[in-house]
Order: sequence, then structure tokens, then C-alpha cells
Amino acid sequence: MIVRSDEVPVVVVLWSPRSDVCVELLDTLSGLVAADRGTWSLATVNVDAAPNVARIFGVQAVPTVVALAAGQPISSF
Repeated sequence: MIVRSDEVPVVVVLWSPRSDVCVELLDTLSGLVAADRGTWSLATVNVDAAPNVARIFGVQAVPTVVALAAGQPISSF
């Protein structure tokens, strides 16, 4: 996902399948990314399966959404 952010912005959703809100958000974003035809990319991280990634991003609650461009978080996102 970091390498891909060199080409297009990447929206990273850190989520849990136990959260209905997370599942709804992923459904919505999946539709948007498909409609935008490659102008941005969507990456997902299941925090239950990848707790180390959640710690790296400083996740305190789900869903957490971070945008990356050129390998760096976009601060105003």
C-alpha cells in the first residue's frame, strides 16, 4: 500500500469485521473507488488479524481511516 501511494493516493481503512459500522464504511468506499476508476486506491487492514499494523498507525478505535500519498500520511485528510 505504501508503494502504491507513489502512484495514486491510498485510503487505508483499519477495521474490524465485528463492527457493523466498519463493514458499512468498507461497502461505501469500495463502491466509490470502483466508480473513480483508478484515481485513488483503497487498502484495508483487519485490526483483529493484524494488531501490529494497528499499533503502527496508532489506532484507538475502529474504523480508523488514513490517507497516504508518496508513502506519507496526508495530515489534512
